[in-house]
Amino acid sequence: MQPFRKSMATKNAKNDAEAITLAARQLAMRFMAIKSIEQQSVMVWHRLREDYKEEALHKFKPYS
Repeated sequence: MQPFRKSMATKNAKNDAEAITLAARQLAMRFMAIKSIEQQSVMVWHRLREDYKEEALHKFKPYS
């Protein structure tokens, strides 16, 4: 899921505040459930594993 971005303009406090108010007004905005500590730790392990796979792949294919 992508974060809500009103535009690709530079990120600053004014643009952040405007995007937050715009997002809060949208009725179809989907909110994510808060993940438990166990879910977060599983996600960390998956992310680490994917990073190791990418790193190992680049060792054998340095120009791809």
